[in-house]
Amino acid sequence: MALEKEQLFENLASQGIAITFDDVRIVTGEERSHVKANETDISTQITKNETANSPIISAAMSTVTMAEMAITVAIEGGYGTIPASLSVDQQRKEVRKVKKFMTAYIDEPITVGPDYTIERILKDKAGYDQDFSTFPVVDTENRLLGILTSNDFAFTRTELTNTASQIMTPVEDIVVVNRGTKYKKAYEVMKDNKKKTLPVINSKTGKLVGLYLFSDVARMVEEDKSMYNLDERGRLKVAAAVPTDPEEAVIRMKALEKYADLIVIDSSQGDHDYTFETLIAMKEAGATKDIMAGNVDNPKAALLLAEAGADGIKVGKGGGSICSTRPNLGIGTPQVTAVYECAKAVDRLDVPVCSDGGITNNGDIAIALAVGAKTVMMGNMFAGTDEAPGEVRTLSDQTKWKVYRGEGSLEALQENASSRQRYNQSAKGEVIAPQGVSGLVPYKGSASEICKLSIAYLRQTMSHTNCQNLEEFNRKTKLWRVTNAGLHESRVHDVAVN
Repeated sequence: MALEKEQLFENLASQGIAITFDDVRIVTGEERSHVKANETDISTQITKNETANSPIISAAMSTVTMAEMAITVAIEGGYGTIPASLSVDQQRKEVRKVKKFMTAYIDEPITVGPDYTIERILKDKAGYDQDFSTFPVVDTENRLLGILTSNDFAFTRTELTNTASQIMTPVEDIVVVNRGTKYKKAYEVMKDNKKKTLPVINSKTGKLVGLYLFSDVARMVEEDKSMYNLDERGRLKVAAAVPTDPEEAVIRMKALEKYADLIVIDSSQGDHDYTFETLIAMKEAGATKDIMAGNVDNPKAALLLAEAGADGIKVGKGGGSICSTRPNLGIGTPQVTAVYECAKAVDRLDVPVCSDGGITNNGDIAIALAVGAKTVMMGNMFAGTDEAPGEVRTLSDQTKWKVYRGEGSLEALQENASSRQRYNQSAKGEVIAPQGVSGLVPYKGSASEICKLSIAYLRQTMSHTNCQNLEEFNRKTKLWRVTNAGLHESRVHDVAVN
C-alpha cells in the first residue's frame, strides 16, 4: 500500500534515510481520472508575489542562461535567471534585452538632434546593445521634427556629413498617434498606413513621448501568448542573480530593479551569515522586487531564511550534474527529502520553494513538484541547447557538443569574484577548492522544444493522477519507494535503442 507523503518521510527519517528522484515513483490509478492532459493548469507561485505560467526556471549559470535562454524560457511560461558572474553592466544589458524583446511600446526611444551628422549617429549606434536604425529627430524641447529609418541610412552612407534634418522624413509627412494609444490600436493604424514605425506624441505640445515598432506590435497582436510569462506591461519576465556580498548585492539590485522582475541571492551556502546579511541589506535598502534566497537543504535553515524576509527559497546542495560538493565536502541531503522537508517547514509562511539541482529526467520535475516544490531550476537540461551560450563543437567522430561548467568549477572560481563569493572563497591567500567541474554535454537543439516536451510530460503525469492543477497535484499525490529492481524496470531496458 502506498503511504501518504508525510508518513513515508517520517518512516524514512526514523531510520536516518534520505531519498532522491530515482528512489521513488508517483502513485497513479487510486481514482478514476477525468483530467485531460491538455486542459491542466501548470501555473504556479514563484515567490510570495511573483507567479508564472510554468514551473520551469533556467539556472543562473554562465553556460546556460543569457538573454536568449531567458527569452525562450519566458515564452514557454517560465523564468530565466541571468547569472551574477557577469559584470553589473553586462548583467543589466542581458536583463534589458529580455524586457525589450516583447516591448510593444518604447517609452524612452533614443532620439537625435536635427544637427546630428550621419557619421555621428552611426558611431553612436555602434555602441548600443541592440541593433536598430529608427531614430526620431527632436528639438531641444523634445518636440518631434521628423524621423530617420533604415532606408535613410541605406541611401546616405557615402554622405556622412549630411545632417538629420537634411535627410529625415519631416513630421508633417509622418503618421503619429496621441499619448495613451494602446498597442492594438497602434497595430491597426500601422497596418492601414503600411508604416513600420509610429511615433507617439503629446497632442498639445507636440513632444515625443514614445514609439511603436511594427515588428514588436505585430508579435504582441498576432502570436498566441497564452503561455508567455508577461509582466503588467506585456513584457517578458526575467530574474537576475546577485552574489552573497551585501554591498555588491545592493548595488546590483539598484542597477537591475528597473528591468528584473525577481532577484535571486545565489549562494552555495544559503544557511551562512553571508546570505542572511545580504538578504537583510537588500530589504533594508528598499528592495522593490521579491527576493529568492538559497541554497539550503535543511528545514530549519529554510525557515530561518523565510523568517528573515526571503520571498522564495532555493533548495538543493550538491545535486547538480556538474557539482562536486558532495564527494569533496561529504555533505548534502538527497534532493527529494530536502525539498519535502524544506517546503513543509515554510508552508505556514506561504514562502514557495524551488527545487534546484538533480533534474536529469522529465519525470524528476513531476516528483519535485509532488513533494512540495513550486518550481524547478534546471541547468543540465538546458545546457547544450541552441540558446545556451557558446559555440557547438564537432569532434573527430562528428558528434556535436557544447561546454557546460559549474559556477563552482576551478575555471569559474579563477575567472570571477562573484563565483568565489557564491562559494565563500577568497582569491587571496587561500587554496581555491572547486565544488564543480567543467565539461562537454551533447548538443541538444532547441531549448524551446525541451520546455515544450517537459511541460507535456508534466501534464500527462497530472492526468494520470487526476489532478487539474499543481496545488491539487502536490496535495493529492502519493509516492512508492522503489527498489533497485523497480528502478531498472522503470527505465528503457533490455533493448538496443536507435
